[in-house]
Amino acid sequence: MSQAPTIRAALEARDPDAPLILDVSGSMMSTRTVLGAVDTITSALRMAGLDAHSRVAVVVPNGPLAAITALAVMSATACAPLNPRYGVDEFADAFRDLGADALVTTDAAAPSAQRVALDAGLAVLHVQLDGSSMAGVATRLHSASQRATRGRGSDDDSSSSSSSSSSSRFALLLHTSGTTARPKLIGLTEANLLSSALSVATTLELSAADRCLNVMPLFHIHGLVGALLASVGGGGSIVCAPGFDAFAFRRQLSEPGVTWTTAVPSMYQAVLLRNRNAPGVSSPENLRFVRSSSATMPVALWHGIEALLGCPLINAYGMTEASHQVTSNPVPPGERRYATVGRSAGAQIAIAVSHDGINGGEPLRVTQAGGAVGEVVILGHGVMAGYLAPEGADENSWIEDLGGRWFRTGDLGELDGDGYLRLIGRIKEIINVGGEKVSPFEVEAVLLQHPAVADAVAFAAPCPLRGEKVCAAVTLHHNLVDTPSPSEVRRFAAARLARFKTPDRVVFVSEIPLGATGKVQRARLAGLLDLAESG
Repeated sequence: MSQAPTIRAALEARDPDAPLILDVSGSMMSTRTVLGAVDTITSALRMAGLDAHSRVAVVVPNGPLAAITALAVMSATACAPLNPRYGVDEFADAFRDLGADALVTTDAAAPSAQRVALDAGLAVLHVQLDGSSMAGVATRLHSASQRATRGRGSDDDSSSSSSSSSSSRFALLLHTSGTTARPKLIGLTEANLLSSALSVATTLELSAADRCLNVMPLFHIHGLVGALLASVGGGGSIVCAPGFDAFAFRRQLSEPGVTWTTAVPSMYQAVLLRNRNAPGVSSPENLRFVRSSSATMPVALWHGIEALLGCPLINAYGMTEASHQVTSNPVPPGERRYATVGRSAGAQIAIAVSHDGINGGEPLRVTQAGGAVGEVVILGHGVMAGYLAPEGADENSWIEDLGGRWFRTGDLGELDGDGYLRLIGRIKEIINVGGEKVSPFEVEAVLLQHPAVADAVAFAAPCPLRGEKVCAAVTLHHNLVDTPSPSEVRRFAAARLARFKTPDRVVFVSEIPLGATGKVQRARLAGLLDLAESG
């Protein structure tokens, strides 16, 4: 399997009559039909005066049309997919931050986005599936302005021509999740994206016989690369669900042809909770594996999902700055190591070791030695060249060592002697209790051992004596015979953790607050739960 130079070339390299994009009802588009839809959208973009360097916001709800639109816009311009659930102010901020030239959306999706775009003088292009049979895509230019015709030239460090070469322009513009700081704007080329997609397809040994069930949002790197582009490059097909439904997930995995899926741990946690009282339901027969990425997978959840679905879980590590996949555990018969995110599978990985061995200052050197603990650093073809915004975002983001320019991920990790990576936590989320460093993952793993605990998140809250203290938000299983108190859960943890690692406060919540892509917002939990006041 070789990497195509462009997304269009990757589509053209496939069997034109092979199925590519399906909806949950089974309606299917072949590669040939998808290419025709890509051409239709590309022609409409060009008619609106948009070139390869224009920045185009895309607001299309999850499903086949979102996948087709993403492929088309990434092939033709700089695609900036946005969450359709944004409000007016969020769309206005996003358009301004992106320097957007146009909006691609549907008639029914996000009227607030269209209103903001028209007020800003952006071109607005409507797309829709051509009939219920998914026979193609129709487009309609709702409004155009002079702004859409301005070429960006070399303002993105690319050629001033309108060439769509993967090495000369940005194909995708995304913001970081902003879990610990203001979101940063990232530009990724087709070469970046296809390199990572090829890594996913190679790691998972994808073929024309494989079909992915995608439940990840297609305004996030995980869904765009880990599901969509990996399926394009792997030769298989993809079922584009309208979103994640924990009740329907197991049934959807049992649909004919579905051989794998990829999701985040919070989704698998919801699936496990919904199915824990239905042990008689058989596992999907066609599944080769399920994949997890974008957040840490607790070992207890890993085991639970494998038992529920009757197939291996492939735990991987990815980030937007790396065009998604960085490391992965292999598919069987390769060795999957629980509590790790696997080995290099898309980028070279190393550890930046600071003077105290962890994170007590600027890293002094980069090492790939087994047993090293420190900040995870990466380099590779999928890694971005640098942040586009805000100004100064690139400062202290890179280390020159071992003959390369390594990107600092902000994750604390440990490499074992065989190159498997264990993540300890985000450096900014490591809890500093009077100088003692506490990984929230370790605390959560213990809390999840309590039979009444369904989910748990550990986080830092201010403490006047020790700087920070450990707190935890916990959800309980439903229909418990005996419901424990927060103090009982805390005592359970205290019997298994060192004193400084034991939560000072355990707060019961109905659900764990998550971001739009299913990530835990640890840095914000103290404020959300009224624990941010020192004392």
